[in-house]
Amino acid sequence: MPEPTYRQALSHAWHTVWHHKILWILGLLSLFVGQFGANDFIGKIWMVTQRTLVINKFHGVFNLGLTASIALIWIGAICLALCLLVLVVSVISQGALIVGAAESLNNQNLNFKKAWHRSTRHFWALLAINALRALLITVVVVITGLLWTLISFSGMPMILNTILSILLISIALFAGLSITSWSTYSLCYSILDGKGLTSAIKRGWSVFHHHLLVSLELNALLLVTLLILCAIFYGLFFLSAAPALILWFIAGITGYYKLITIGLILWAGILFLLVAFTGALYNTFSTTAWTYLFLKMHNEGVASRIFHYFGKIFKK
Repeated sequence: MPEPTYRQALSHAWHTVWHHKILWILGLLSLFVGQFGANDFIGKIWMVTQRTLVINKFHGVFNLGLTASIALIWIGAICLALCLLVLVVSVISQGALIVGAAESLNNQNLNFKKAWHRSTRHFWALLAINALRALLITVVVVITGLLWTLISFSGMPMILNTILSILLISIALFAGLSITSWSTYSLCYSILDGKGLTSAIKRGWSVFHHHLLVSLELNALLLVTLLILCAIFYGLFFLSAAPALILWFIAGITGYYKLITIGLILWAGILFLLVAFTGALYNTFSTTAWTYLFLKMHNEGVASRIFHYFGKIFKK
């Protein structure tokens, strides 16, 4: 069988996403546990630039009085319950999205209810893998931030400082992308093959270890796709202001200044829907691409395209 290309992975992913729009719902709901690939880690890497970790101290809580303190505890409990509910729904949606993507890629009929129940059965394994990924990425980010701070205030020459900083960020990016790739394969093994947590983690690492370059290459391609999507979103951002601008223009002519507030609310609503749609679409697309690649690796194996092209060059 011909070796699959990244073009095939991306085209299959787009075809699946476009013809199975119900997956967008799962893509939106699973955003809260992070996305697959480079963008998930790079979205967190901004913490590296922080010089210190700030810990907020709430001294006033103990001086609010009994009634206010009880009310505050209730509010905190409700917020915690809502966060837990969102977490549960997000993890199950993530698993259902992987199942739905796999069934669609295998030309099977997508059954939303079956995918949801199948994900529910593997909830604890999915949660554990996501928690482990979040923990490892946090460790990488914190260590990188501390080392960057030490380098910045070391007093060494600027050239050496720059070289060490670039080297540090490169290592951090490699570690972060490795973690996200490994966790993606582990999630796929857990829910598609029905493996237990330990087996899924080991098999996920084995797939990543044998397809390290392939994983990094797909990360790079999806990151480029994200940048293109961001450019499109940037243009839509200005277009979304058109209805509000019309209302503000009418308000300026008529003197009915309540239209300014209505325009702001309308613009905020359009932006919210635009962000939700963009996030759901990209998350669904990237998850489907990763699932496609996992299925190919699991069944056939995928060779690095970089080695493939270099091999052609040297053969010449």
